[in-house]
Amino acid sequence: MKVGLVGLGRMGRAIVARLKENGFEVTGWDRDDVAMKAGTDKGMTAAPHPRAVADSADVVISIITEDTVYPNGLCFSPDEKILYVNCSRERLIRAYDVKPDGTVGPKRLFFQYTGPERGVPDGMKCDSAGNVWCTAPGGIWVHGPSGKPICRIKTPGHHPTNIAFGDDDWKTMYVTNIGSVTRFRLNIAGVPSR
Repeated sequence: MKVGLVGLGRMGRAIVARLKENGFEVTGWDRDDVAMKAGTDKGMTAAPHPRAVADSADVVISIITEDTVYPNGLCFSPDEKILYVNCSRERLIRAYDVKPDGTVGPKRLFFQYTGPERGVPDGMKCDSAGNVWCTAPGGIWVHGPSGKPICRIKTPGHHPTNIAFGDDDWKTMYVTNIGSVTRFRLNIAGVPSR
């Protein structure tokens, strides 16, 4: 089985899209761990829990932490030694040291968002210097590797929901806002996708 996408949908539902010869096959699990199907169901069997999604011996999906309420965005440091996971309900980012075997150490608070601005921690990426960019209350926050905010970029209109570094030099930030997509140039590059 080749996994094309693993993510979270609305209400905390895990979404897994598998690559098939004729396109994608999508399966989602709701919060009650009841399997649901969408799209083609050829060769697909219902699973009682997202942990049972892998149906091939060459794919192993492991839960590495369950100590967050509503995990949403995640990213790795440029050297992939730190995993950052934000929680929309708790309005925070946690950091985990990644061990050589792929498991993680204990969580630590990276940053807690407070204040009345609209929005929650959502999309998150790291740049090449190890700064963490997160769509969050009041705009896009840029945190240094210690978690301390470097700046906040206020976006026009509704609050931002996701971000991506792009273009040939990875120095353009693309932003989804409720109802629009915007972009702007940066002086620092994002971590290129592999």
